[in-house]
Amino acid sequence: MRKRERENPCGVCGHYHKCEEGEICGVCGHRPAAADAVAPARVDSAFPSEVLKGFLFLGSYDNASRSEVLKTLNITHILNVHCAGLP
Repeated sequence: MRKRERENPCGVCGHYHKCEEGEICGVCGHRPAAADAVAPARVDSAFPSEVLKGFLFLGSYDNASRSEVLKTLNITHILNVHCAGLP
């Protein structure tokens, strides 16, 4: 068996197969998702999302730890929620 031309492993399963060409991994069976089912890349915002205008915001730890953001949006209270043991 000759060595594959591909230098980098698949970004999803870590094995060597032509994922971008739709090839199924021979080691673990990973198959690429359909092009229309691919989720957009996650983009972290510098500001939290406004859920209720001027009252309730949803953001990340980074948003909550930046005092200038909190002052700009007039946020006075923070509720920290952490989910542990999710599958």
